Amino acid sequence: MLPRLEAQRQIDSINAMSTGFGGMTGFERQRYVSRLQRQAQGAPAAAKATPAGLAAMGVSVVVITAEDTANG
Repeated sequence: MLPRLEAQRQIDSINAMSTGFGGMTGFERQRYVSRLQRQAQGAPAAAKATPAGLAAMGVSVVVITAEDTANG
């Protein structure tokens, strides 16, 4: 809960200061605020890709170990 509250406070500060400051481009500000809004709402972060998940999407994954590279 604390990260959500902190993110919401940051959103409020950005929105209050952004009208007069203008230190970010519109795109940069929107991207930053969107990230904070997702965090404030508790939206889960994107999951890391796994070989099984990629295989389910039709992407082949080849895992090469250190032993494979040492043996040629």
